[in-house]
Amino acid sequence: MRIAFISEHFNPGLGGAEVYLRDFSHWLCAQGHQVDIITQSQPRPELLRPGLQIHTIAPGKLVSQIRWLQWIQFARAAKERTRSGYDVVLGTGKCIGANVFQPHGGVTKASQRQNSRLVGGFSTRLKTAFNQLSPKHLAARWIENQQFAVPGCRFIAISQMVKNHMQEFHGLPDDRIDLIYNGVDLERFRPAAADERLAARRELGLAEDVPVLAVVAHNFRLKGLRELIEALPLVRRHEQKFVIVVAGAGRSKPYLAQAKELGCSDNLRFLGSLKHPEKLYAAADAYLQPTWYDPCSLVVLESLASGLPTLTTAFNGAGELIKDGETGYIIDSPDNIEALASRIVELLDPVRRAAIASRAREAVLQHSLEDNYREMLASFSKAKG
Repeated sequence: MRIAFISEHFNPGLGGAEVYLRDFSHWLCAQGHQVDIITQSQPRPELLRPGLQIHTIAPGKLVSQIRWLQWIQFARAAKERTRSGYDVVLGTGKCIGANVFQPHGGVTKASQRQNSRLVGGFSTRLKTAFNQLSPKHLAARWIENQQFAVPGCRFIAISQMVKNHMQEFHGLPDDRIDLIYNGVDLERFRPAAADERLAARRELGLAEDVPVLAVVAHNFRLKGLRELIEALPLVRRHEQKFVIVVAGAGRSKPYLAQAKELGCSDNLRFLGSLKHPEKLYAAADAYLQPTWYDPCSLVVLESLASGLPTLTTAFNGAGELIKDGETGYIIDSPDNIEALASRIVELLDPVRRAAIASRAREAVLQHSLEDNYREMLASFSKAKG
């Protein structure tokens, strides 16, 4: 097949969606398919493979200064670029005209709703009103509405939550949606042996005898870090030593200030960006992601594959793979501070934690990258007809 991927960015250093597109495109090329990437990113030689071409659509000078205009320009230009000559055109974000649409960021209206909720209180209403009038949010909704209106398009939901949102906000019937969870590299992410755990802790400068609870994120606010810190005083009442280790490029200063004000700054440590997050998983005893919105969090799949008891929320599609109390924990909302603290206390119990850890990897054994790629290819075949 001749396949085009439309992705505003194709820079695997930016996040999980770009890493996924890189690896999936390489796999498709190895299977004998031709893949073109339509993007704003400049081609990087190390990303190229036989059968893979990258076509760059550069934004105009004026447009590049206004994000929502850049979205519209890119979506329209990519539609023209892929109008003919392809069996499958896969869109993953801001696009119009794709015949397969897999929104890695979830449904726009659902995402905007959750972003309004995380501010809390009366501010939620103000944020909701702002979202209705903001040019950026209006543009995002317009682009998505255009894509959902494409006749015959197949839609890929990366979780049941996203499928529900596709039906709630766009009225899609079941037979136009394929449910395909994100995949995880089961070789790269695996339970660490005792010597690997010790080596990882030494490399990261972590004590050998203190429980480590890991967080991997860039958008700290969206991932519930504020609420997590708010729960720490309740956890500290149990007089157990522990440290929450955060990896990611977000701004740590306001969260360190929050922790200091609550008297728990010694329970929090920031590592900055990690090129190899598997080292933190190897060093950790459990993983925390009390997120406000994640269509299907890759880091949760990675932590489970690494054998870590994992805590997340009902707002994370990846949580659908967790059996609450057996392979991890699901709480209803990040701002349920008492429930969050209670579950963390359970994860600090070594007996309870070990029982969950022994089953954590089972949650993702049927969701390898290879499984995902083959399911995606089957969906492509439906779109091709």
